[in-house]
Amino acid sequence: MKDDSMSLLNPTTSGDRIEMIDALRGFALTGVCLANLALFSFYYCLSNEQKADLPFPLINTIISYLIYFFVDSKFWTLFTIMFGFGASIFISRANELHKNGKALYARRLLLLLIFGLIHGIFFWFGDIFAEYALAGFILLLFSNKKGISVAVWGIILGAFIPLVLMILQAKLLPDSSEIFDKLGKLTLNAYSSSSYSKVINANLVNIKIFSLYVWFLLIAAVGRFMIGYWIGQTGRLYHIEDYTDFFRKTMRICGWIGFPFMFIVTITKILIDSEVLVPKSDWEPVTYLLEIASLAIGIFYVVKFAFLYQNKKWRKRLSVFKEMGRMALTNYLMQTIINVLIFNGIGFGLAGKIGPSIYILWFIVLMILQIIFSKWWLSRYRFGPFEWLWRSLTYKKLQPMKVKANL
Repeated sequence: MKDDSMSLLNPTTSGDRIEMIDALRGFALTGVCLANLALFSFYYCLSNEQKADLPFPLINTIISYLIYFFVDSKFWTLFTIMFGFGASIFISRANELHKNGKALYARRLLLLLIFGLIHGIFFWFGDIFAEYALAGFILLLFSNKKGISVAVWGIILGAFIPLVLMILQAKLLPDSSEIFDKLGKLTLNAYSSSSYSKVINANLVNIKIFSLYVWFLLIAAVGRFMIGYWIGQTGRLYHIEDYTDFFRKTMRICGWIGFPFMFIVTITKILIDSEVLVPKSDWEPVTYLLEIASLAIGIFYVVKFAFLYQNKKWRKRLSVFKEMGRMALTNYLMQTIINVLIFNGIGFGLAGKIGPSIYILWFIVLMILQIIFSKWWLSRYRFGPFEWLWRSLTYKKLQPMKVKANL
């Protein structure tokens, strides 16, 4: 099938290429936010009866499965690939400046780990900073490797090894579904209360349980980092017009693998949730194909976005995400603070009370506000607040913050 976005490629300047990476990162963050709203709202842990009592239950169900199909895990994949891409650029630029790129990046990761622990314990149990920091340290072990082997290992670690580990865990360990059901209720009760100590306790319990039962996601993150690192090493994404055939084949392969697998996973999940397929433990392994599907679709999204960005009309539309991407970590933290206040008992207390039909409207409003805020902030300052702090601590020197006015 002919793809018009690929047939209308326009030459891009170096500035456009840098903006494309920022826009891609910002676009990834929007999907991460939408997926996370199921956690912030605690819709994910409600029973079928509780979901039926919410406003617009049928619309909630339809939207939740559409998000599951197109967004869940795919935008985490996209965001993680871009993090690996950033690692490659950071290390190579540091080396060009005659600095020890790996040592500097290790310090950067250590700071991110500290930020992640603070974020995960004191703010929200769904933190990804600590996971990214640990995955980054593992990535450093592979950073000397070059060539296609980096991408191949990324695919193996990003999809197949987590899939095998999930199957083995399901076969060898007791069914963990009851544990996660209890965890969801504990966390919902804590976040619905006005007790901050209960929230911290729930966050600590979540960290413990997830480190015991979902640790294979760390390996999945490492694999995605490696794919992003390889993309950064080759520089092909910057010059996609010179590698059109390669990226067309990549997108075609990922599309034909990712979307059919995701269709199977989604149908299976719908039937499990509807209690058509019982017992759940016999059918749940089919949903583990999500690891392969999400990686393939995530790569598909990366390439499709890059192709679209070569077209002037699409570049104008997609460039709205570039400022948001330049201060992605600040925006991620802002999403936590704002959504915790909205759903937590110390704020508006909406946890467990609304579904996707309502929180998707809030998602649209929040993204518009963050896009506007990011554009306003970066017209005055060189970095987002968190990016400035992270950069200053990394280099052990306060970085210049204000944008110099053109004379």
